[in-house]
Amino acid sequence: MAGETCITRVAPHLPRAHAHAYAFQNFEDSPAEMLIMVTPGRFNLFFEELSSLNAERSTLDMTVTECLMNDSWIELLGPPHS
Repeated sequence: MAGETCITRVAPHLPRAHAHAYAFQNFEDSPAEMLIMVTPGRFNLFFEELSSLNAERSTLDMTVTECLMNDSWIELLGPPHS
């Protein structure tokens, strides 16, 4: 789908403290962009902090990332998708 737009509309309601997963994978060589809406607001602050903590790295520093996740009440469950 290089150069194409794929629009998916999903509006699930997931209560707090219930495990859920984000399963998106970009199979192209070029970067992909996503628009995600989350309520309540301010979840973007997690991603802004994650970006600044890992800005100079080519891969995530998982020690720093997991500390930020804990501070944000996010728990990493299981291995990443491959």
